[in-house]
Amino acid sequence: MAQRLFVHLEAVEAFLAPGNPLVALFDFDGTLASLKRWPIEAQLSPSTRSLLTRLGGLPGVHLGILSGRSRDDLRGRVGIAGIYYGSCHGLEIEGPGLTFQHPEAAKRRSLLSQMARDLRAQSQMFPGALVEDKGLCVSLH
Repeated sequence: MAQRLFVHLEAVEAFLAPGNPLVALFDFDGTLASLKRWPIEAQLSPSTRSLLTRLGGLPGVHLGILSGRSRDDLRGRVGIAGIYYGSCHGLEIEGPGLTFQHPEAAKRRSLLSQMARDLRAQSQMFPGALVEDKGLCVSLH
């Protein structure tokens, strides 16, 4: 999916030459990285990282990666400086000149943490179930 844009990167550069700004947002799992059985297995390929770095370095391009992953997990897997990272499905966003955390979600961190503990206990009846407490969201795999 992402490769289609990258095949036409020269056209994107030409479009941007007259000063047209571009906001390019990509999902991580299933778009930039192949879906895997376990979230920890998903990796950004070196070629995709290189293309994203090139795209994000173009004048007028504002590049962002959105994900249900936690902020630290997403930043660690992508590892590109100077771009925007939207974690927990956009409840946290960080990038050049921007730090945002949804105020209502932040107020409910302790409730979400309790929900994760309860879900972890309930999911033990399902072998292989994985509960992730990501701070502002919780996922069950």
